[in-house]
Amino acid sequence: MSRKMSQIARCETVHAMVRTDQTQQQCTLEHGCPPGRDCPLGSCFANMHAAHRVPRSDGGSNCPPHSGK
Repeated sequence: MSRKMSQIARCETVHAMVRTDQTQQQCTLEHGCPPGRDCPLGSCFANMHAAHRVPRSDGGSNCPPHSGK
């Protein structure tokens, strides 16, 4: 089974579920984030190619894994 990124994720900064199948800019506009905010899901959005996603220092990812359901 291939591991895919989930299309929604919990953003602890705005305390909401956000769509990650959109660009980070679209999410920023939708949730009213101020310019320059450090986005905890920044590497999860559709505008980020998988090769550019930065894993956490513990080897995990900030992006939740796709459940496959």
